[in-house]
Amino acid sequence: MAAGSIFLAPLADKIGRRFLILVCLIIAGLSICMWAVLWFITGVGVGGILVSSTYWQVNIQMRVGEA
Repeated sequence: MAAGSIFLAPLADKIGRRFLILVCLIIAGLSICMWAVLWFITGVGVGGILVSSTYWQVNIQMRVGEA
């Protein structure tokens, strides 16, 4: 936030504050959407790891029990 304030304040004087606010709102909205998509992808990955590791552990225990 500090970097945005430092670097965008002079830019607001050149291109206009209203336009800069709209651009920043669009950027923030896109980042929130990307965060939600990445959060979903991460959840799918972690869910797959949980299921796979459980069955993998059961499979190994069954093989050790057979020996």
